[in-house]
Amino acid sequence: MIRMRLFPAPWHICGLLLALLCLSVPLRAQIHQVSQREAEREARLLEAEKWRLLGDWDKAEKGYKALLDEAPATDAAHFGLARVYDTLGRDELALKHLARAVELDPDNEWYRLTQARVLEKNRRYEEAAAVFAALRKKNPHVVDWYLREAALHVQAGRLDEAVEVYEALERVIGLNEALARRKHALYLAMNQQKKAERVLVELVRAFPDKPKYRYLLAQYYERQGQSQKARKVWQEVLARWPEDPQARLALAQDAADGNGDYRYLMSLEEAFARPDVHIDAKLPKILPYIQQLARSGDTTLAVPLRRLTEVLTRVHPSEAKAWAAAADVHYCLGEVDKAIAQYRRALEADDDAWSVWEQLLMVLAREGRFDELRDLSEEGLELFPNQPVMWYFNALAWLETGSPDDALASLDNASFMPMPEPLEARMEVLRGRALMARGQLDEAGRILQQATERWPRLPEAWEALGDWHAARGETDQARSLWQKAATLGGASATLKKKLAQQ
Repeated sequence: MIRMRLFPAPWHICGLLLALLCLSVPLRAQIHQVSQREAEREARLLEAEKWRLLGDWDKAEKGYKALLDEAPATDAAHFGLARVYDTLGRDELALKHLARAVELDPDNEWYRLTQARVLEKNRRYEEAAAVFAALRKKNPHVVDWYLREAALHVQAGRLDEAVEVYEALERVIGLNEALARRKHALYLAMNQQKKAERVLVELVRAFPDKPKYRYLLAQYYERQGQSQKARKVWQEVLARWPEDPQARLALAQDAADGNGDYRYLMSLEEAFARPDVHIDAKLPKILPYIQQLARSGDTTLAVPLRRLTEVLTRVHPSEAKAWAAAADVHYCLGEVDKAIAQYRRALEADDDAWSVWEQLLMVLAREGRFDELRDLSEEGLELFPNQPVMWYFNALAWLETGSPDDALASLDNASFMPMPEPLEARMEVLRGRALMARGQLDEAGRILQQATERWPRLPEAWEALGDWHAARGETDQARSLWQKAATLGGASATLKKKLAQQ
């Protein structure tokens, strides 16, 4: 039988094996301890997160703080605690922990975005802008970082810094219209007219085959009163694109050969009939003449204005602005029924057009059509419950249709809303009139007397106070106050009637 001889191992190898054998048990225990501790921390973090999501802010706060007492470098716990404080409105503590979370994990975008939001909420706009500056430096291809940083600089009044951010973005994505418009607006706000002009000129040069950039430049010159420069640009457009409707419309006054406003307006009809010319390019051509008609009552231009607004409503039937312009012309010409019908068509086209609502309410009130005013204002309150003007006309309509209680209820609904002082004055006079209609003469007299003292130039306050004296049989005092009202604001038909009866 052959036996194998076992040679003894060298002593140094035996010592090493023995040392590793001795160390293996505590080493395994240490690894187990570390992973176990981390697992416990993770579980505690999840527990705190659970309470935060459930809205139990006390338990969430205690959970995060206990974890941070043990492991103060846990960025997720700082972030979670910051979110609790943010929800509770404890913004300084929220910002403290957000700053620590960002310090521990500067690459975490969510930490930085939350930090920027809380800073912005506290109007610390420059600090918030700095957060987005840091974000865009780490990732320079995210366009939103640039836009949000620039917007924060604007809120802080640092317009020059906003321009610098837009220029940095321009270096990344190249020149485009949206950026150019933003820079142009900022230069205008800073009264840097040359730079504002240069931005638009650069657009024209960069995109020579796109006429819309020449439109922008020409319209800028028009707004600046530089008519010769504007005309030159429009002529350049026609030279390149002879049938361009925008340019033909802009140069229509030249085509009228200087033969007066009538001929000029008539020359616009061809351009107005083109649907490819935007309504916003057409309206500015006629609005000054509609305003002139409203001021002077001169009907010389009635024919072309009627024709042009009729064309607008035919070519742009879904545009509230077209119907409103037509209604304005009819109202200025005393064609009240047609005006009201077309204001209503404007609201059918766009029931969010507040200016049209306001104009129609005013027309109905002036014409004494209070039943229609009541119904329209009730409808309008569904859309504009926070507009005090709507409540004013609603109260007026209720009062004039014999429901002073409803009038007072509407005035009370508007009383807590911020409003300009002229409207506040009219509201107070209306309140006095409604109280008078309810027979509460003492309270009405007190309110109307205060109104004349506070707004001594308001004719309707003096007229209403005259009505109050008349209700008490004090005819001399009433007549004196009505005459004062007529002197201040011109006698309305109602006021003339009162004066004639005394």
